[in-house]
Amino acid sequence: MNTDITKIPFWKNLNQEDKEMVKSSAVVKHYEAGQSIHGRCDGGNSCLGFVYVLTGDIRTYVVSPEGREITIFKMKAGDYCVLAASCVLSRIKQETQMVALTDTDLMVIPAPVLAKLVAKNAEIKAMSYELAAEKLSNVMSVFEEILFVPLETRLASYLVEQCEATESNELKTTQEKVAQEINSVREVVARELNRFAKRGIVSLKRGTIIINDIEELEEML
Repeated sequence: MNTDITKIPFWKNLNQEDKEMVKSSAVVKHYEAGQSIHGRCDGGNSCLGFVYVLTGDIRTYVVSPEGREITIFKMKAGDYCVLAASCVLSRIKQETQMVALTDTDLMVIPAPVLAKLVAKNAEIKAMSYELAAEKLSNVMSVFEEILFVPLETRLASYLVEQCEATESNELKTTQEKVAQEINSVREVVARELNRFAKRGIVSLKRGTIIINDIEELEEML
């Protein structure tokens, strides 16, 4: 595991005093698969600060008033969370939840330390705003997809991507997980998968989706 703190994106913008402050305050946190990483990023105690992914995978999502989870982005090794960082900025607030998809190690710079850096370093503040704006743009893209891309297309795209990623036509997953991935609900995904199965595009087994006709799925895109 590479814990080289110089990998954080704003390291080169720090003076020697700030580098020492970051070195002395940064901690590595471990999370088991399925464990919540932080709750609402509202500037309260749940806000970690700046998060850099050393190993593992993270899903970041929001929860609707009805309890529906909407995935807004994921992170893997080498990525960092600007939404967690933005909670120390007075004009950018995000209410998000994060969960470790696999066993995950994070390098964390506490929010009070990041706040000091932002307050005294215009370049870091500008970088934080820029990266936060980029993530917010991703959020808007997610909601546009939910509103304007048919579920059939989103499901087909997900199945094709998973086949390519795993290099297998047998996907070990559940309908609940697929629903989370494409921002739908299990009942709707189940109906769509059954439609695919009736057309011979997929076969369904407990905990497994077998892709029989990936060309047909690609045509839906």
